[in-house]
Amino acid sequence: MTMATASLHLYGSSALLGHLKNARLPLLHGSNQLSPYLETGHKRVLSQAPITEHEINQELRRQFEALPGHISALLSFEDFTKQSEKLMPSIEAGIKARRQQSKPGSNQYSTERFHKVSYLRLFNSALSHYGWQCLADQFSGICVELEANHDVFQSNDERLALLKAVQYGATHDFNVNGHNPIPGFFLDNPENALREEWRAAFLFAEPQPVLKIQARIVKRIYLSVNAEESLVEDCQRLVRQDLRYRHAELSFVVPDEQQWRLRVNIDQ
Repeated sequence: MTMATASLHLYGSSALLGHLKNARLPLLHGSNQLSPYLETGHKRVLSQAPITEHEINQELRRQFEALPGHISALLSFEDFTKQSEKLMPSIEAGIKARRQQSKPGSNQYSTERFHKVSYLRLFNSALSHYGWQCLADQFSGICVELEANHDVFQSNDERLALLKAVQYGATHDFNVNGHNPIPGFFLDNPENALREEWRAAFLFAEPQPVLKIQARIVKRIYLSVNAEESLVEDCQRLVRQDLRYRHAELSFVVPDEQQWRLRVNIDQ
């Protein structure tokens, strides 16, 4: 997805339509979908934890900065790293020693930070089997196409907003900084990479149950084969009669007749 003409898709049960009628989106809370990968500090994990590239780079930097001044003045960090193979025994020893000295929780994600986050799970496509099956109540709910460049996804005086693509199988980084304000939150298992998920995180003064939106953020509403006729009629009424959504279109996601996949039908 390129952010220039970007769309992101929110899946939900039929209750999502009720939220749209009130110009809002339901927000999620907690970190259950990240389990068990938050438990990196568990003693059974730490006892056999392999040394990571991140730890090696940190130890290289620490050892370089500990060099006497007359040596470091003649040796760049890049030249120092070229000797990493020769230095590996001392690097590994340093990492293990620092692990023993680390404070409890220093190699763990802060679940307290997650509890302060209200968020949306979004997807690149309206044809996500996972989205329809697991998030849209076995193909009976709806999918809403949203304008990803809308101000709703920008920070303002009321809350901080972060919209990022999920990284799959990325290296653990527990440090909070400008590029990593909620460590672990935008990560997932590589097995799920085909989902192409994004997450929009919002940090309010207090966690909020819903996100207020402007109707123009909604570009299209999708239904699928298990939607009850009453839901279909409600969606048709929304886009044809509610002035806030008259610009939006309605489509149906159905099984493809030729291949084992989903496709889109445009409602005429």
